[in-house]
Amino acid sequence: MTGSPSPNRSARKDHAGGRPEIPRERLLLASRPVLLALHVIPRWVLIGVFAALLLVGLFGPQWPAVVCLAVLVLILGWVLALQGVSNGRFPAPLRVALLAALVVILVLRATGHG
Repeated sequence: MTGSPSPNRSARKDHAGGRPEIPRERLLLASRPVLLALHVIPRWVLIGVFAALLLVGLFGPQWPAVVCLAVLVLILGWVLALQGVSNGRFPAPLRVALLAALVVILVLRATGHG
């Protein structure tokens, strides 16, 4: 079995210029500069920013709340896409449920029902 390629390698084909064809790998490569910049920022600052976005999104006036929740949904979706399928801490259904809950809250706030 030494001659047969692994399943990951057989599914992966590079485009011209060496760019990976698998969307998650392309996302990882495109996200690298942003991740490196975020890595420099102290963790407490990021937690504070996300907490502020969530608090304004839940309790603020309608349109600032919608903007804050939209930013949170985009960031959370991006991070969950980077994590992929396997993560020991949070199973995939829980991560999808969290994102779906934020989207529901966003829609409710945007339509004036929340």
